[in-house]
Amino acid sequence: MGNCTRKATTDAMQQEVFKKMEGYKFDFYGSMRSWDNLYNGMSLDVSIALVIFTVLLWLISGSVNKYPVFCTSLLWAILACFVGFTVAGFLYFFIVPATCTLVASILVIVVIFQLRKLSPINSVL
Repeated sequence: MGNCTRKATTDAMQQEVFKKMEGYKFDFYGSMRSWDNLYNGMSLDVSIALVIFTVLLWLISGSVNKYPVFCTSLLWAILACFVGFTVAGFLYFFIVPATCTLVASILVIVVIFQLRKLSPINSVL
């Protein structure tokens, strides 16, 4: 949401930064892009990824009783991505996205350990 409203500012210095980000175009692997294009693209990529993760987690929740080992394997992969988002959030962004992905990571860990009870093969988990 912040990406959609970030330019709605009355701060003159912020407006100047946005103009510079939009105005300077450079060759980015064969395409002329601005820093603003890259910022918007990455924001859109992360938003899409989080929506897809939501759908995946919903689908996994419906399959967990029948396929606990497979669901746990998927959760490990999702956890790896959430941990990466968390680290990047604390290093390069701000506390809100970092905290949200940290909470998501913790919840996925909790679910993984709860799935151990359903799994016939505990050593995989």
